[in-house]
Amino acid sequence: LIVTTPAGTKVVTVLPDQAVANILAANVISRLGPSSLTQVASVSGVIQLAQQNNIPVYEIAGIKQFNLLGFIPVSQPVTAIVSAETGELLNTQQSLPTRIVDLFSP
Repeated sequence: LIVTTPAGTKVVTVLPDQAVANILAANVISRLGPSSLTQVASVSGVIQLAQQNNIPVYEIAGIKQFNLLGFIPVSQPVTAIVSAETGELLNTQQSLPTRIVDLFSP
């Protein structure tokens, strides 16, 4: 699959479903979508094809399930940035409260 960007033509070798399967398997997110993703018919609002440092990436919005102090279940939003060329996880974007919950979760 070839994508034309402002920086030129890029080859996308990883499809969105493969990227999602990889981050779910790596436990980066627990499930897709924002917490209000109960009635969305498609994933177009959850997975976005973007460009970061001249690399095509997928921005995948998800929910991560934490166990605060080991026993209190807490769900927090997380956005995973996955390379569309290699399928590698490049970054995760979390809010400050999510990072704090992550520190206190085993």
